[in-house]
Amino acid sequence: MRRVPALLALVLVWCGWISCGWAAGQTHLTADVLRYDAERSMVAASGDVRVSAQGGVLTAERGWAKGDGGYVNLSGAVSADWPNEELSLLCQSLEYVKGTEMEVRVSGGVELRHAGSLLIADNVRLSPGTPPRYSASGDIQAVMGEQLVEADSFIREGNQWRVDTLRRYVDREESLTVSAAAIEGEVDGTEITDFVASGGIRLRVDRPETEPVEITGERCVYSIDRGTTVITGGAHAEQGKRSISAESIVYHMDSRRIEAIGKPQLTFPLNTNP
Repeated sequence: MRRVPALLALVLVWCGWISCGWAAGQTHLTADVLRYDAERSMVAASGDVRVSAQGGVLTAERGWAKGDGGYVNLSGAVSADWPNEELSLLCQSLEYVKGTEMEVRVSGGVELRHAGSLLIADNVRLSPGTPPRYSASGDIQAVMGEQLVEADSFIREGNQWRVDTLRRYVDREESLTVSAAAIEGEVDGTEITDFVASGGIRLRVDRPETEPVEITGERCVYSIDRGTTVITGGAHAEQGKRSISAESIVYHMDSRRIEAIGKPQLTFPLNTNP
């Protein structure tokens, strides 16, 4: 998920092997049955299809491609592995379409892995360009080191990313969980560095040495560089029997401190026992 250009290159190269590599002799292709239709300029393979080149291997149950490289279709237990790049792909169907824009469409139990990162989704689309675009939909789980995203949709373009219906963002290192209606932010290399979430914000910090903290509001700004998470829009925080409301509530990740800014109101129980 973090190395979108590398993942895109991986799929495009494999598709290119099938559609263009025959005449160039740059690939090794085997299958139980191979057919070439010269009239329609189409190549079809079925039964234990295996393509290998440049340190990578792609396997599928069946596949076909247009001779001009404009379309490739692979289906049935599609598996791709590129050990030198620590990249792998599992899915049920893969399509490569070259029209006005090139696009790779992957569907059916998609699992994309790269150097400790994992993306699980129902459907994934990859488009080359400057910057390349990547989108996923359907019960998404993305693991990036100590960070986890669970959502209904995910779009990344260059270092920018956005999500609809964020079920959970988890930063395991900070013991922090966020849910929201929508979220967008930036990725730097192998890490989500910041984001802005909106709509039904619910943030929870659950550390073993203290009582859990839960903060709600309508907008959340998360920044690793600043070391803060800022909740606004009817911001309200609770920890045990204590609560505080303010225009803004700032959670300082390094010190685990909460700061209330703008008309703060603190509520706590009084001990009435003599």
